[in-house]
Amino acid sequence: TGAKGSTTQAGSKAVAACQAGLTNQVRWASLALFFIVYSCLALWPISNFDSLMDRAVWVLVTYTLLGAISFRPWYVTWTIALTPWMRRPRILLLVWGCTVLLDYSRLPIWQRNALEFVPIVLLLSMEGWRAGQAVWSRRAETGPLPAA
Repeated sequence: TGAKGSTTQAGSKAVAACQAGLTNQVRWASLALFFIVYSCLALWPISNFDSLMDRAVWVLVTYTLLGAISFRPWYVTWTIALTPWMRRPRILLLVWGCTVLLDYSRLPIWQRNALEFVPIVLLLSMEGWRAGQAVWSRRAETGPLPAA
């Protein structure tokens, strides 16, 4: 039994080390993705106050989804406070504020995370796609950039 117990302990330590390494890699990957999205949002020209408020909301949403090392439900209140100032307020952002209450439910964690984060990730993806389409359509209208 002594040899079997030490083997089990060694296996548990190996699993713990693997989980810690994977957690660290996921953390760095999410921070890198947040930095990329944040850089795009920060470098995109802001034309008026409405654009500034839209940008602020999307930066907070992106931070909450990707940059926050430890998610707390009240982080979403930062986004909810700015949502009415957006050019086109997204009802899904307000609904997201309600879904974070699922953190206090008895659902399994994978179901809570799916119900909380899948809708907002889809919305963020659609907004990014829409912004990219707008840029490319303007580029098509104005023609190629002049040679330097």
